[in-house]
Amino acid sequence: MEKLFAGIDLGTMHSVVAASNGMRRVVPTEIGWPKDAIAAERLGAGPLFGDALEKNRLALQTMRPLQKGILKSDYVEQPAESDEVLAERIVATGQILEYALRSVGGTDSLSIRGVLGIPAISSRRCINTLLNVAQRWMDTVVLVPEPFAVGYSLGLSDPALIIDIGAGTTDVCHYYGALPSEHDQTTIHFGGDHVDELIYQHLLADHPGISVSLRTVRHLKEKLGGLDGSSAPTIIRVPVGRKLAKEIDVTVPLQTALAKLAEAVFDGICEVLSAIPPEHHGAALSNVILAGGGSQLPGLCNYLEELLQPCGQSHVKRIADSCYAGANGALRLAMELPEDAWAELAKSDHLSQSDRDDCESNPNNRSDDGTKQAA
Repeated sequence: MEKLFAGIDLGTMHSVVAASNGMRRVVPTEIGWPKDAIAAERLGAGPLFGDALEKNRLALQTMRPLQKGILKSDYVEQPAESDEVLAERIVATGQILEYALRSVGGTDSLSIRGVLGIPAISSRRCINTLLNVAQRWMDTVVLVPEPFAVGYSLGLSDPALIIDIGAGTTDVCHYYGALPSEHDQTTIHFGGDHVDELIYQHLLADHPGISVSLRTVRHLKEKLGGLDGSSAPTIIRVPVGRKLAKEIDVTVPLQTALAKLAEAVFDGICEVLSAIPPEHHGAALSNVILAGGGSQLPGLCNYLEELLQPCGQSHVKRIADSCYAGANGALRLAMELPEDAWAELAKSDHLSQSDRDDCESNPNNRSDDGTKQAA
C-alpha cells in the first residue's frame, strides 16, 4: 500500500498538517453543528469545519474540543466534565483530525504514517486518548512534544530553548538534538486564550454594559497588542449600553494581560533552566527561540531579554514561520525516521505508539478488510 507521511501540529485554536505529497493546510480546531431543524435543512445534519463553519457560524452550535489544552478536563484547575461531555470532545477531536488529513490528500487507500505534536508535558491519560483518536485515521503514529518538532524543523546544531506559545498552553523545551526527557521541558497552562479572558474580564469590570465578545477581544489583541513600550494610548470604539460607538481606552487591560503572558514564559524558562547543568545555561540562553502564534507579539523578545537579565546574557528571537514550523518538523521527522526507529519509539515510553498493538487489543478499530474505521 502506498504511504503518505504527515506531520501534524494539533493546536488549541488551529491545527496544521503538512504531508509528504507537498500539500499542507491550516484548519481551525473547531467543529460546528446546525442549531436547529431550519439550519439543518439548509446545511445538512453533518458537522461543519473550516470555511463552511466560519461562513455559517451564527447558525451553528460550535465546539473547540481542545480549548484549554489537549482535553479541557485534563487540567487540575478545571472542574471535572461528565463522561458524556468528555466523549463528545474526544469524538470531535477525531473528526477534526480526519478533516485535516483529508484536506492534504489522506484517504483510506493510503497507509498514513504520522508524527503528532502535543504539549510538552501531557498526562498519560491525555497521551492514551490522543493515541486512540489518531490511530483511527493513521496506520502508525508517534507523539512528540510540540517545541521539539519546531526545533527539528530548524535543523539546529546548537542547543536552544524552544518556547511554543499557543492559545491553550505555553511549552518550554531544552532542545539538544535528541528527544527530551520530562526534566528537559515543561508545559505552562497559560496561553493566548487566558490573555483574552483577562482582557475581557477587565473590560466588563471597567465598562458595564459593554458589548464585546471573546472573539472580538482576540482580534483586538492580535491587531493592537504589544510589549514594545509604546506610550501612545490604545483607543477602540465599541457599543456600550445604548451608545452604538463609544471610545474606550484599552491600554491598561492589554498591557496587564500581555505582561502576565511574558511572565508565564519567563517562569517556564526558569523551571527548565533549573534542570540544566549550570555550565550549559549560557548556550541555552544564547539561543532562545519563540514559536507559536504568541511569538508574533511585538516587543516580546526584548521584554523577555530584560526579564532574563538576572539569569545571564540572553538572546531571544522569534521563528520566521510561526504557522508551519511544528508541522514541518513533525513531517521531516516522520520522513527521516528509519523503519527500526518507528518500532523503537513504539516500544519506548516516549509519547509514542504504533497502532499495531492497539489493533491487537481492540480489533474493532478495523473492519474485516483491514481499512480504517470512523469513530
